[in-house]
Amino acid sequence: AQDLELALHRSLELRSGRGDDEAAGARALQDAMERSRCIHVVNGLPREKYDKSTHKQLVECELCLVDYEDGDELLRLPCMHFFHLGCVMPWLEKSRTCPICQLDVCEVAATADP
Repeated sequence: AQDLELALHRSLELRSGRGDDEAAGARALQDAMERSRCIHVVNGLPREKYDKSTHKQLVECELCLVDYEDGDELLRLPCMHFFHLGCVMPWLEKSRTCPICQLDVCEVAATADP
């Protein structure tokens, strides 16, 4: 009887362990799908070439603090903040938010899509 009880106890431990593993796997899959969706959204954001005559209000990239020059490739976030493309893409790979106003770029851009 003790052997049966011990076997049942071990079986329940294994099952609960598998359940935890399955839940962790499902969370990891969901996180990966969300990252993929966010990458797709970010890649679809508008890019512009900096032109001093049309971007008079823009002086410097708030990430690298370097003045914009004509021809620099900029990424415009949904909150209307601009950054050098090469500066903001690594930022957005780690954080889904605008470096200035903390707006969730992926959520806002995704809900704006038709």
